[in-house]
Amino acid sequence: MPSNAFQSLSFSASSAYTGEALDCSMCSTVALQCVATGIDKADGTIKLQKSVDGTTFADFAAATTVAAAGTAYIIEDEPASCAYYRAVWAKGTNAAGTVAVKILAKANR
Repeated sequence: MPSNAFQSLSFSASSAYTGEALDCSMCSTVALQCVATGIDKADGTIKLQKSVDGTTFADFAAATTVAAAGTAYIIEDEPASCAYYRAVWAKGTNAAGTVAVKILAKANR
């Protein structure tokens, strides 16, 4: 039986960040959750990218602005349309704070 795929990330809000490819090839749905803490500006963005080969990625949807610390932002792809996914953070003008991202891909059942 296929298993879920999960990735938990934490990084500085003051630097751009591109996550590693998460293999979701045996999964039916993918969801990204982003929560920022201690950010000093409301213009950082998070986006979910997808890929068929794990090397060349395209944006799944428009970037989501992370405008408030402590608020959960969720991006979903259901049904999952590609084999690999990753998170991409653009810092905007943030000079402080931390971003926590979790990606959960639920296995085909």
